[in-house]
Amino acid sequence: MSDVEGRTVRVLHAHATRHNVGDDAIVMAIHGLLASTLGQSVRFTDLTRDLLSRPAEPIDRFIPLYHYHRMRWWPTLLRNLLASRCVVIGGGEIVTGAIEFLGLGLLGLAAGRPVLCLGVGANFEGTTRLKRAYARLVYRRAHHVTRDPAAALALRELGVPSAQVTASWDVVLSLPIPNDGRERSSVVGLSLRSPQEYHPLGEPELRRIAAVLDEVVARGGRVLLIPFLHPDSPYETARLAVDPMATDTAVLDRCRSYMTRPDQAELYQGDMSPNALIGVMQGLSGLLAMRLHASILSLKAGLRPIAIGYAPKIGRTLHHIDPDIPIYRIPEIDPARVALQLMTPQPGPGPEALRALGERIQRDVNAAVEAAGESSGPIGTAIRFPLVLFALLAHALIQFYFDLPPFRRWFGRARGRN
Repeated sequence: MSDVEGRTVRVLHAHATRHNVGDDAIVMAIHGLLASTLGQSVRFTDLTRDLLSRPAEPIDRFIPLYHYHRMRWWPTLLRNLLASRCVVIGGGEIVTGAIEFLGLGLLGLAAGRPVLCLGVGANFEGTTRLKRAYARLVYRRAHHVTRDPAAALALRELGVPSAQVTASWDVVLSLPIPNDGRERSSVVGLSLRSPQEYHPLGEPELRRIAAVLDEVVARGGRVLLIPFLHPDSPYETARLAVDPMATDTAVLDRCRSYMTRPDQAELYQGDMSPNALIGVMQGLSGLLAMRLHASILSLKAGLRPIAIGYAPKIGRTLHHIDPDIPIYRIPEIDPARVALQLMTPQPGPGPEALRALGERIQRDVNAAVEAAGESSGPIGTAIRFPLVLFALLAHALIQFYFDLPPFRRWFGRARGRN
């Protein structure tokens, strides 16, 4: 082993995807935060469904997130787990999210590796009995840097000690601010997401949004439709066969079709990297955003967005960053009023304030890493190896049984926060 390799710090990092620009930004931010905390020689093994990286990024190994519990991946997973300084779960709703994140946290604890959850949200809405019990087992021993105080409160209600939870801001705010030198124009941006069970987005909702766009055009503006899912994502486009509204692009196209002047709305088809979209947003007069990270990137671009509050996390997160961000549910939207707001550029908190938030996030991550401590050494790892195998087997059984119909009916009984 070379001297450089000997100084390398390895991190096992779980995230869902990079085909979503918001998730991509979270991954980039966590790379930068941990590189600053652990040193420039940090290297990542990513557990994700998308094997994506950019040149010079510190990712050198991939493991498929949704298949690591299968026996053929055990040797690779265990080898990388035992070589890692810590296990990091980044972004998303960590209680209601993928059960694979919980399994990875369990493995980290069994191996004596610190488990860090960075930039996360937490709530119990629709949480099943199994996942809530599993989350209580894993997250009570992890260290958390949450994206808002409500997530921190939810974790404390789950039984996580207060000393292991920091109420911070979304990690994407720590990304450097690019400056493309663009001047504001009369172009208004629109970001929508495909509908889910908890936020219907049918014809009435899309027609109301289209009415806002018509008002923008009537005031001499134009519209830029900004998808956050890459158009070449094999996972999202495959869903189009069964759901014609499965992608951002499909939803935006449908909304444009309801406009009186659809020719005044253009679909953005350029670079889908977070920095590129921040640059695009630097030239907008306003942004109507359904996606949370579209609003956050807009703030990075110096522009206060207008948010569509389709889920509680929108208000919780954005008002924690900037209480003056307007947030509407779609039935509450007044097309004329919102169009006027969009055509009147509103500056966000400003680069100095955002830089201060980024520095605060870095300090919070530094403190979480220090509090989590070091991983067990070679002797401790050898002693723990049978425990790691047992944890992997236990998670594999949970993963398999969770999907069997008799178990799915029982585990599927939602248990909300009472």
